[in-house]
Amino acid sequence: MSNIQTYARPYAKAVYDYALQTSNQTQWLDILSELVVLVQDEMVAQTLKNPALSKDNKVSVLLTLLSSQAQSIASGLIKQLISKNRLNLVPYIYTQYKRLKDLNEGSLSVSVISAFPLTDEKQTELVDKLKAKFAKDIQMTVDIDQSLIGGMIVKTEDGYVFDGSVRGKIQTLAENLQK
Repeated sequence: MSNIQTYARPYAKAVYDYALQTSNQTQWLDILSELVVLVQDEMVAQTLKNPALSKDNKVSVLLTLLSSQAQSIASGLIKQLISKNRLNLVPYIYTQYKRLKDLNEGSLSVSVISAFPLTDEKQTELVDKLKAKFAKDIQMTVDIDQSLIGGMIVKTEDGYVFDGSVRGKIQTLAENLQK
């Protein structure tokens, strides 16, 4: 997976730099999101894998399926990815592009996995604490996983993980007892 990330990084950076120059970062995020959906669609993927289809025809297929606004903007990227056989990078390009956009705009995506649903008050309190810790605006998603028994796990897009779950504490205790 890290090799794929490495290959995707220059594409994400180039698209982001171009989006900054043209002041359409959000539009490019939407376009990349649209591309992710297309390349992950089973029918589209099978069509694009057809060896009888030329690279130009593959470009045409993708451009036809994109919204009209995205067609003119993303055609260069699509041609480049298809010519280099790199369409598999699109989801990773999207992820890295979003990370660059968030970092540049001073926000951070955070995923919270909780054993139980969080009230609006608890979510607001958690966002405020995370804002104070990271000094960034927080974009938070919350998922429920009852196997945590209690507590929560907080993961940021830049790799920070805080495991305050009961399950995590039990696992840590078991590991320490085995030493």
